[in-house]
Amino acid sequence: MVNLRSLLAFSVPFVGGNATAPAGSVSMAASPSPITDVECITTKGNFIVQVHHDWAPIGAPHFLNLVKDHFFTDIALYRAVPKFLVQFGISADPTKKHWHNELLRDDPHKNELKYGLKKYQISYAGSGKNSRSTHVFIAYEDLPGLGKSDWEGASFDF
Repeated sequence: MVNLRSLLAFSVPFVGGNATAPAGSVSMAASPSPITDVECITTKGNFIVQVHHDWAPIGAPHFLNLVKDHFFTDIALYRAVPKFLVQFGISADPTKKHWHNELLRDDPHKNELKYGLKKYQISYAGSGKNSRSTHVFIAYEDLPGLGKSDWEGASFDF
């Protein structure tokens, strides 16, 4: 398992694991497979993120579009709080800055998240209704206080 506290740089160069799409691409079909695997390459080791389309029918395709556009290539993890979370989502590439202004509608809230986010689940960071864009975080521990608002909720895990 990768020690998330020690990640220095983050890159998501390709998506795989989707039976309808060849490795290196993202399927944008109307009915995607239930889970798309995204390999994350870091300076401290690689890991796979499983994007659950049914958990985030709006957020999952947006995340995959960011991956397809290489938004997460060579970005830093800028907020690491021990026993809480690590956050990322600011591209150093000036041609990717437009993504920061493209806000998402909230995903339908899932009852299974009434107990909060679980360890290693990934969620968009938000500040209120329909406020998500490119910032996501990985929970270091179970976070019972997060994931209960309409703009929160797990979209991915590994």
